[in-house]
Amino acid sequence: MSRPKLVTINDRPGRTGWAPPKRSRRTSELDGVYRIRRLVEPELAAKACLLLTDAELDELEASLARFPAADPVELGRAARAWLTRLLAPAATPWDLRVLAPLWEETDRCLRAQPDRLGLRPPHAPDSVLPGRELLASFRTRDPELARAACRRQLDDEARRLCECC
Repeated sequence: MSRPKLVTINDRPGRTGWAPPKRSRRTSELDGVYRIRRLVEPELAAKACLLLTDAELDELEASLARFPAADPVELGRAARAWLTRLLAPAATPWDLRVLAPLWEETDRCLRAQPDRLGLRPPHAPDSVLPGRELLASFRTRDPELARAACRRQLDDEARRLCECC
């Protein structure tokens, strides 16, 4: 007894077929990267907002103005260093070891698509950089606000990157 073939697209003459658009391998990988980042980073943000001093938050805010917008490689490095400094008070060495390859994959996508992401001079868009909203949420010392702002930042970054890949 033969089994019927499973056909997702009706390709017989005179018939129309529909299939969902194929997702690129890079998009699927980024989905996985951001799924894990969404589990770890907001929890660290919720704890770190209670641990950073006002002076440390002032320095982090001042450092946002020094981001190297013209070079995607340097932009990625600066963004990760900034984020590490923001989350470090709550992060264990294990947390940082888990996050490092996830951040590296995000940076690879940034480097691969600088023109499509608007990362050429004169300035990179704020949505690709660590957010001022995230920093403002830390200043409130409210863990729920910091957690929510971190999730929004990750969602926005993932959306932009996945649109380009």
